[in-house]
Amino acid sequence: YYGCYYVRAAVNFAPSDLNQDGVVNGADIGLLLGLWGSFDPINDLNGDGVINGGDLGVMLGSWQP
Repeated sequence: YYGCYYVRAAVNFAPSDLNQDGVVNGADIGLLLGLWGSFDPINDLNGDGVINGGDLGVMLGSWQP
């Protein structure tokens, strides 16, 4: 449309919210388990270089019912 502007607001998701739906829940654990054992710096929640139990602990600390 001429003269109309749309502004997108920046949304900051919790690092543990892997699917970026606004909550840390079972869907995120499913994604984490699917990545288990992989070397994935983007989804590595504790920064040790591998998706493992440390990342699960970080995620559970951010859990939202």
